Amino acid sequence: MTNEVIHINENEYKEILLQTVAVIETARSNIARHVAATASNTYWEIGKILYDRKLESKHGSGVVKRLSVDLWFALSCGHREYRPYCSHARTCQRR
Repeated sequence: MTNEVIHINENEYKEILLQTVAVIETARSNIARHVAATASNTYWEIGKILYDRKLESKHGSGVVKRLSVDLWFALSCGHREYRPYCSHARTCQRR
C-alpha cells in the first residue's frame, strides 16, 4: 500500500460519510438494546433469588441492605474476603 492521496468528488465523500454514520448509529442502538436487556435480566434474576429466599426463611428487609453493602465490597475489591470473586483482582489497587 502506498501513501498516495486519492481524490474523490465531494458527493462521493458525503455518501461514504452518511453510510459510515448509519453503521455506527445502528451499532450504538444495538449495543444500547443489548445492555438494557442484560440489565433487566440481571435485576430480574437478583429479584427472584431474593424472593425465593424470603419465602423459604422469612428474611426481613435487613438482608437487602446487608447484601447491597457486601456486593459493593465483593465487586469493588473493597474487602480481602471477597477478592477471589473480583473480576480484576490482579490489577486492583486496593490490596
